[in-house]
Amino acid sequence: MKKYTKYIIIISVIFSVISCTYDHITTEDIHPIGPTEIRIKNASNYDYKDVDVSIPGITYNYGDINKGEVTGYKTFEYAYRYAGVHLMIDTSLYRFIPADYVGEKTLGKGKFTYIITVTDTVLSDTVYNNLYIEVEKD
Repeated sequence: MKKYTKYIIIISVIFSVISCTYDHITTEDIHPIGPTEIRIKNASNYDYKDVDVSIPGITYNYGDINKGEVTGYKTFEYAYRYAGVHLMIDTSLYRFIPADYVGEKTLGKGKFTYIITVTDTVLSDTVYNNLYIEVEKD
């Protein structure tokens, strides 16, 4: 019995240390508390059609956004400094697809604007359509 008592004490100490180590980490440290309100600004010279913005688990359609316009806010439980975006310009599909959100902190509670711009780059007679997204705290 004495042999097992020693192991029980060691295991108890290990669990005590582990549980104390993680007591100070909260969900807010990993994902700041929302809700996060997001609107879209079209900062390009083109009219956007059928604009979808998505983060893992939710997609909102912001509809059509003419050049220079800003939409109303939509409420996300949380959001990052960038998001997935799909939109049409004339008959061309433009996409911004995040690889992942590893290491990213959420924006937290507040109002933010995703500023979306589009540029066309011509290289060797091929046109490359580039969609960019940046965030601004309102």
